[in-house]
Amino acid sequence: MLQQTQVATVIDYYHRFLISYPDIRSLAAAEEQDVLRLWSGLGYYRRARQLHAAAKQIIEGSSGLTCFPSTLSEIEKLPGIGRYTAGAIASFAFNQPAPIVEANTQRLFSRLLRLEVDPRSRDGQRQLWTFAQLLVNQKSATPSRINQAVMELGSQICTPRNPDCPHCPLNQLCPTFADGLQLTIPKVAPKKVITELTHVALLVRHRGLLLMLKNTADQWWTGLWDLPRVDVTHRATFRKKTVTAGSLLPVNLDWLATQFNEQYGMDCIVDQHHRTFKHPVTRYRITLHTFTATMGSRPKRHPNLAWHRLGAALELPLTAPAKKILSSL
Repeated sequence: MLQQTQVATVIDYYHRFLISYPDIRSLAAAEEQDVLRLWSGLGYYRRARQLHAAAKQIIEGSSGLTCFPSTLSEIEKLPGIGRYTAGAIASFAFNQPAPIVEANTQRLFSRLLRLEVDPRSRDGQRQLWTFAQLLVNQKSATPSRINQAVMELGSQICTPRNPDCPHCPLNQLCPTFADGLQLTIPKVAPKKVITELTHVALLVRHRGLLLMLKNTADQWWTGLWDLPRVDVTHRATFRKKTVTAGSLLPVNLDWLATQFNEQYGMDCIVDQHHRTFKHPVTRYRITLHTFTATMGSRPKRHPNLAWHRLGAALELPLTAPAKKILSSL
């Protein structure tokens, strides 16, 4: 859960997850939809699927395992576990001399080495992992304590901006501090180019039911439920972004109904603008306009669309935008 997600965000999810799945066997026996539901809102849902797959692999013994492995090489064979996560588990859980290079230690080690190459480059990574291995091989402290210490030092003292060098216990050993290069080492990665997209989602009602869409393997949020949506990025009306709270979006509602009919076979009547907000997905930022709608005739069958009562819909593994919209209802 902590991969690319802050501790404060993870804590509540972690406790809820352990209540539902207190051990590997219960997680392995779970349905993927239930695992995704508990993960809903954390993002990077591939992590949840790989965690589930790893539990199954351990219990089913496909690698000859009967319990969680304790060696670095065996841990790395599990789905979703890379070099950093394997090192963290091996050192923290089993006190193995396994190195760790993640965001905080990468920054700390780069400054301690006065690393002038990009730390993400092959040469940079080679130097950082070699240094990390040398640290945990020291006999003066246990590997778990060394790794915890350097992660904490990078997080609390050796920060990206305004590092607290005067209070750093390693400042006399740091050539970057000695040369005053804290703000140029490590080399800062260029900012990702964000692509703006515009989507429209429909709140479609029919006899007390709400129409929901289950995302397929070729879509974002695979396996999660969302509201039916269409991409209208290239529609001039939507590019204006003139919607304000409580206002109606100046768009032809019949045209909008046609877009959903073409994509989903939905014969619906779009009623009015409901709300608009932005949400990120990887390198995209989506402006999502939601409209209320009713069915114009008997709903047609669609392999990924299903009707749910609102209470039941809220229990589904939802995308973050769908969760936000349904909760507001």
